[in-house]
Amino acid sequence: MALPNEEKGHVHYIDALRGLAFFLVFWFHASKSIENLPNLLGDILGRGFSGVQLFFVVSALTLFNSMTNRTKNDAAPLRAYFIRRLCRVAPMFWCAIVLYAVVLGFGPRWGAPNGLETHDIAVASLFLHGFDPDALNSVVPGGWSVAVEMQFYLLLPLIFAWARTLKRAVPLFVLSLLIAIAASPAIKGLGSWLLPSEPPGLMSQFAYFSLPTQLPVFFCGIILGLLMGAERAKLRRIEACLPAGPRRRAGIAVALVVLICLPMRWTGRVEMIAGIPGHIGYGVAYALLVYALATFPFKGLVNPFFCYAGKISYSGYLLHIFVIDKAQEFLLGFPQFEALSPQVRLALLGFPALGLTMLLATITYWCVERPGVERGRRFIRKLFGPSLAAPARVAAVA
Repeated sequence: MALPNEEKGHVHYIDALRGLAFFLVFWFHASKSIENLPNLLGDILGRGFSGVQLFFVVSALTLFNSMTNRTKNDAAPLRAYFIRRLCRVAPMFWCAIVLYAVVLGFGPRWGAPNGLETHDIAVASLFLHGFDPDALNSVVPGGWSVAVEMQFYLLLPLIFAWARTLKRAVPLFVLSLLIAIAASPAIKGLGSWLLPSEPPGLMSQFAYFSLPTQLPVFFCGIILGLLMGAERAKLRRIEACLPAGPRRRAGIAVALVVLICLPMRWTGRVEMIAGIPGHIGYGVAYALLVYALATFPFKGLVNPFFCYAGKISYSGYLLHIFVIDKAQEFLLGFPQFEALSPQVRLALLGFPALGLTMLLATITYWCVERPGVERGRRFIRKLFGPSLAAPARVAAVA
């Protein structure tokens, strides 16, 4: 089993998982554009929102491991860490802000019923839109997850300084779970009191799209990272109780994923399951899926297609809503389109939009994302020397 790193040299299953997360989110939004889908198909695709939780689990796992490796070797790991994070996330997000401003304009939309203002653009550009219900998803559709990620990046060094063992990480996870359970009604209530003019549905979304509500999902990745790394001995003791062989252990993990996810077929994303918010249940399930693929890289997922989609998944995530909307506008120009069955309409919309999204994401990956990462490395090299600019290596775990 190989412990992944956020940087160059990470193992393939991490890219594959990012690709899976992107596909889940893509088909979730594509399905929402098609009315009257069969209940089962609509329900399955409707669970695709949880791809964001998979992104969060993988992000926490890789970043925690990267921070572990760099702290041992770097002279100024914290400053270099923030430079790397900014250069990785900001260039493409800023491009998305410009794209949506040009294409959608500044008119009224969900989250901004009076239209976008300069304030909204400024807040999103500074990654502060996670604190502003009006700017949260209106400047860049789906941009809420970027806001949550950036807040997590700020918090991670504090978590890392305290929770380098399971003995400390697990209580923090429990604490974050209690905070998440209390945060949603608290944020909705406070928001309704402070901003009475905001639509109630907007405040409910704002509560869900917040770091306090999502933090336990990140802890699922952190705890998995500890079990696969510094606390590997504890994972070995658990594996000793399981059937021998990586294929069987991975199969048990996948079975647990199914057992966790099946009950959530009948729940909404913020409803409770045994007292635990549903999206956190997905976080636990996806941590088990990460372990399963780390143990046995199933070729149905860990293959060139999913791995490539994972490489361009950040650009794909930011662009896919734009492509889906434009593809739908184009298809609605044909009267025959509405006469087709929902399944055919979904296929005619989804597959071309997916291909175009991946094409555009490939362009922006090489023209925006990669140059941003390289500029960050050059800046770190200039400030701190070549050792901090070099990608951290993957730690191999027997």
